[in-house]
Amino acid sequence: MMKKKELFRRYLVFTVALFVSALGVSVITHSYLGTSPISSIPYVLSLNTPLSMGTYIFILNMILIAGQMLMLGMSGTACRNNRSFCFPTCTDNYYHLTRIWKRRSSYR
Repeated sequence: MMKKKELFRRYLVFTVALFVSALGVSVITHSYLGTSPISSIPYVLSLNTPLSMGTYIFILNMILIAGQMLMLGMSGTACRNNRSFCFPTCTDNYYHLTRIWKRRSSYR
């Protein structure tokens, strides 16, 4: 059994990594350096529809989790479900923040 302190530390590291990862996706997308393969589908869909990139990331994650549940059953999906709710929200927030930053720093 894991101690509460160790469990708290793991969740803290996971949460910080989640925020850093979401910021990385947003910065890379705005810098036109490309996106990761898992983020490319939501990015392209968000360019051509009114839904945001974070919304499409959420939809894609739900599809992937449903596929995992069909193949493996319910084991091991709790942590991924938490990530699937937090990561798209962070990505959308950072995406809008980096868009404002990009607008202010662009040369004309």
